[in-house]
Amino acid sequence: DRLGTAGKDVRLTEYPRAHHMFDNPVFSLRQLPQVQTSRRCSFEETSPGQLANARTRVPMSYEDPCYERGAMLGYDAAAHGEAIKAVTDVLKATFKMR
Repeated sequence: DRLGTAGKDVRLTEYPRAHHMFDNPVFSLRQLPQVQTSRRCSFEETSPGQLANARTRVPMSYEDPCYERGAMLGYDAAAHGEAIKAVTDVLKATFKMR
């Protein structure tokens, strides 16, 4: 939001089917039960470079109860292709390439 307000061209793209490491074909889909994840956390920047829990306003900490264990990782060919195309489109537009 801060970059957009400052007139910067910012885009955030989410790939809903993609897990961590979705762009690396070496990784098959797998569950990692002990990995710590912040997927249920919502953070906000309270001052430049400082993050806090958006609900409680407590500074970010890996001890925050919003953190959970267990995550999936694995390659997703469709999301990888979409990401490659998106980056290619940005580079073409930025450098005025065909």
